[in-house]
Amino acid sequence: MIIADIRVHPYHIPFRQPFATAHGTLAAREGAIVELVTDGGIVGLGEMAAVTEFDAPDVATLVAAAREAAAQIRGRSFFAPDWRATLSPLPPPLDFALERAHFDAFVREGITNGHRHDERLYPPVRVNATVSAPVVEQAVADARRAVTAGFQCIKLKVGMLGDPSLESGRIWAVRAAIGPDSQLRLDANEAWTLDQAETILRQVREVDIQFVEQPLARTHLADMRTLRQQTGIPIAVDEALTDPASLQRIWDADAADVLVLKPQLLGGINGIHPAVAQAMLRKKSIVITTTLEAGVGVAATLAIVQHPIFALPGMRPLVLACGLATLPLLEDDLINETLPVENGWIHGANTPFQLVTLDRAALDRYRLEVPEC
Repeated sequence: MIIADIRVHPYHIPFRQPFATAHGTLAAREGAIVELVTDGGIVGLGEMAAVTEFDAPDVATLVAAAREAAAQIRGRSFFAPDWRATLSPLPPPLDFALERAHFDAFVREGITNGHRHDERLYPPVRVNATVSAPVVEQAVADARRAVTAGFQCIKLKVGMLGDPSLESGRIWAVRAAIGPDSQLRLDANEAWTLDQAETILRQVREVDIQFVEQPLARTHLADMRTLRQQTGIPIAVDEALTDPASLQRIWDADAADVLVLKPQLLGGINGIHPAVAQAMLRKKSIVITTTLEAGVGVAATLAIVQHPIFALPGMRPLVLACGLATLPLLEDDLINETLPVENGWIHGANTPFQLVTLDRAALDRYRLEVPEC
């Protein structure tokens, strides 16, 4: 079987409501669906997201890289073990998309030829709801709505108000709205200084915070350790974790209790495997999350979380509620299947390895024209 082509379909999907973070307010997610096509007509799907708020490449850069990769890939054996390695370094979102598209095509080829795959129902995955509204009243209403829908974990975006007293007041208000039995985690997206973080976290010490994600700039690892020691509140890293070298710096600085892993930004399962393995050895918690992309990427990320390694007895308690319940934030998910979320659990597409199909009409509706360079 030969790789005949790589097709790239850029998109621009607005958020249903502007999505506010300390990095800025997002109006839309841009990215591209990647199709790997074989000479037998099998098509595997992947997705790459332009997560520019995390300093990832923009959609034009990703599409150009994909087109360049396509020129090198055409005509290669589908089963060659090193075909992706010869293209490196690829932008991580493209690496993730090609990894998934290759696996997706492999499974579809097997189904087409009558090969049986594991048809067991994969277990649902615990997920958090994200509350980003900067206005206290709206954040409270959104948090209450999430708890009513069955979410047991709320992720509150913080770092947007500037004044520590306003920050802590909003956190207290959300805790009061969701009650004492729901988990509450914070995500500051690098917004605070060490002094601000210490002040705010002391003011919310009695709020019962599960962890604070990236409270300080990604390079301030020593200060992250200080914050852990001064407040006793667990600290999670997200923006600080970009590759194996950054992971080692995090361990060396003793900067984190929790790793937030985004396959889009780390290059898929191969990119997150070292972090997962080391977290297990060090008894550190992990959260796997989307980057607010469309359905192909979310399904692929869900399939990673459903990998048997996460069902190991030593790993299961380390995996906290994951950030996979993000498709409702977008106007459309570009897929025909649904990935239902019920009572704080995402159930998936009920297909082998979370295979999904493209909603071609939606893809045309949200198509983004990216000229060739």
